[in-house]
Amino acid sequence: LVQQKAAKQWNDQPDPNREKIQELKHKAQQAEEAAKATQAADEAERELAELRRSNDTRADVQLGALLYRRKIKPGAVVTSWARSKGEHAGELSRAEFRDACISLGLKNMEGAKIDEVFAMFDEDGGGYLDAGEAAVMIKKLQLTAETAEHDRWVKEREAASKRSAATKLAHVATAPPAPPEETEQQQQQHGADGHAAPGSPSVKHGAEHGS
Repeated sequence: LVQQKAAKQWNDQPDPNREKIQELKHKAQQAEEAAKATQAADEAERELAELRRSNDTRADVQLGALLYRRKIKPGAVVTSWARSKGEHAGELSRAEFRDACISLGLKNMEGAKIDEVFAMFDEDGGGYLDAGEAAVMIKKLQLTAETAEHDRWVKEREAASKRSAATKLAHVATAPPAPPEETEQQQQQHGADGHAAPGSPSVKHGAEHGS
């Protein structure tokens, strides 16, 4: 019976090698998760940078943002900007649109780029838009700018969230392992050697008698 009890105690002892292997596997899994999260964060930040570059170079986005900031009313564009007379009276010309955009503050864009945006809405290529066509152009340009701004806002938060998650996972993966807890058998062995843990009953009992 004594031999059986001793054998059971031996089998119940934790295998330090097996525990070390499990710990290494767990750390490897954490490192893999951190690497994947970091890759996803890098990709999101690259997409954000590309989106910003695109928005900064797209003439329709820049024009739409300018018209939105200046609170240009689509229905009043022709009456405010058009100066044509004769057969094109009441219509907005390509040159008038270009001059108006520049006068609103769009000085860093080439006139040819502004003309290209105008051409997107000039279906017959005649160089003039009537009041209805001009209003549609202004509305679509402003909507384009709003959509681009919203997409940028969404991508910024996505990139920030992924970077935060990657940082946390990397911190966990590189953190040193916690020290192993003492087994009950080790605690008993320490007690037998006269080295009871500070919080053990024997220490508390001794402290009470000494007080």
